[in-house]
Amino acid sequence: MDTLVNAEQQKGVLVFKSPFSGFIIPLEEVPDPVFAQKMVGDGLAIDPTSEFLLAPFDGEVVQIHPAHHALTLRHGPTGLEALIHIGLDTVQLASEKVRIPISEGIHARPASLILQTAKRFEGEISIHWENRQANCRSLVQILELAIPGDAFVQFHASGPDAKQALEELARVTRELKEVHAPTDKKLHKQARLLASERINSEALSLLQEWPLGRSSWFNMKLSNHTNRAEE
Repeated sequence: MDTLVNAEQQKGVLVFKSPFSGFIIPLEEVPDPVFAQKMVGDGLAIDPTSEFLLAPFDGEVVQIHPAHHALTLRHGPTGLEALIHIGLDTVQLASEKVRIPISEGIHARPASLILQTAKRFEGEISIHWENRQANCRSLVQILELAIPGDAFVQFHASGPDAKQALEELARVTRELKEVHAPTDKKLHKQARLLASERINSEALSLLQEWPLGRSSWFNMKLSNHTNRAEE
């Protein structure tokens, strides 16, 4: 919430560079009484148009809030400390790091479990891997990350349900199981038992549960006269 124009010490006065590009807003107009009433000190606000936070002066980061939405920067020669606070209500932002326990990585089935879990909670929920992120309510975005097995991912959540959402997403992720295709012998036995004059709902369910690409192992052919499953 602090800025000005140039960041060098001139004649004993420290002048700030802007940590963001954007529009300057008087602190009194910020819709949060803690800042508008200057309870945490004087300063100003910026409505940012850039994506990255830059240091307003050369200094040392002496404190980072656990929710990673605020930091304190200290200028060594003068001892001045500046609080840089990003966003409003960001104290509700939280994160959880989890390892993907399956060698297959995040494919359609685990991605759908993550999506369905995220839908149960309010607020913004995202999954982060390396330098990319995806909205946990978008199956396409999650799959586009192509997260491999045994990778570590970070779930971020904000809003009233942030803590509960992260706990549940971490649990669901840790409990992901490997999906193994049935053996040839078992597959043929199940297919023959389920074959009938029509592909009944149980047989269709079996077909849908096989991992993607495994259905090419055999072709089920049905006719009015013969029911047969052949590889």
